[in-house]
Amino acid sequence: MRLIFVAGNLMVLLLLPACIGQHLENYPDVRRSELLTMQDWSLQGKLAVRSDQGNASLRFSWAQTREKFDLILTGPLGQVLARVSGERGKVTLLSAGNEPVISEDVESLIFQLWGWQLPVNQMRFWVRGLPAPDVPHDVDYHADGSTRQLQQLGWQVRYLRYREGLPVRLELLRSEVKLLLVVKEWHLQEPANHE
Repeated sequence: MRLIFVAGNLMVLLLLPACIGQHLENYPDVRRSELLTMQDWSLQGKLAVRSDQGNASLRFSWAQTREKFDLILTGPLGQVLARVSGERGKVTLLSAGNEPVISEDVESLIFQLWGWQLPVNQMRFWVRGLPAPDVPHDVDYHADGSTRQLQQLGWQVRYLRYREGLPVRLELLRSEVKLLLVVKEWHLQEPANHE
């Protein structure tokens, strides 16, 4: 009888790590689903840029409503340097002293203006701790299921700090540029209740 009891306990001990591992393995998927439901949000913060073209310290304000976005970049004294708005496929860039420029690609517009890349299309996912969908990626998670780092489209994104489950300090690295994004404020809108 004692042998059966010991064997039963041994079986529980052997199965326990498998159950825990399975739970942790699935946890990022649960977290991912929660973050994907956040489609209407805004954030404000600072952006430090180090690139072959020089360094910059900017403030930014980003509002996202489904596919549409409005990104405002300001200088240290609060002057608006650029405002990029639109959605994938059609964006408008307004910059100080220039005529509005309309393009299909926001990243090429920013590169034209400053000579460094800002991966806006992917960043709307990356700032939430998510890889952009439908593009190959590698992700590492913390024990709590939050993203520790991800690699996608030649970028390495490291999540240095979270607050209330949302990233507030991110480092984006690519061979020619390093971006440090510090989020001061997150604002989440409740999903609309369509009856």
